[in-house]
Amino acid sequence: MILDLHDNNSNTLTRYPINRPFIQNSKYIDFDFYFMATRFIDHTDQISLKIWTIILDDQQGIYCLRTSHLGHFEPWKEVIKDRIIKHLHRVRLSDIIPTVLKTVSINKKDHIINYNRMLGGNMVGIDGTDQIYIRENNLIRFEL
Repeated sequence: MILDLHDNNSNTLTRYPINRPFIQNSKYIDFDFYFMATRFIDHTDQISLKIWTIILDDQQGIYCLRTSHLGHFEPWKEVIKDRIIKHLHRVRLSDIIPTVLKTVSINKKDHIINYNRMLGGNMVGIDGTDQIYIRENNLIRFEL
């Protein structure tokens, strides 16, 4: 079976402030993303990729999105870039997409986190809970 890494293979999990699905009237956002990746099947080039994008607004709102992907490892950077774009569109921040993409570096060194086998189900956290992992030292601020 050939899987396309661009496709989600499970639910898109979100956690947004109640009654505020879009970022409005904010002067800035803080942004981060991270991911887990592991070989889906030993001795193949198929991977399981979990991606989180985190947006914090200046009103203490946290907007988190998690997706899961399976497929050939090669387009992993493109898949993460597409996820960043989709999340910014989703919270109605399309205007800053070019700035974010110029600023953010998609690489393993700064953004890969240890794979956690507890992850699963319909919880947005990295450890199988609903706790959002915020990496304070990795947040990048963007003025709106």
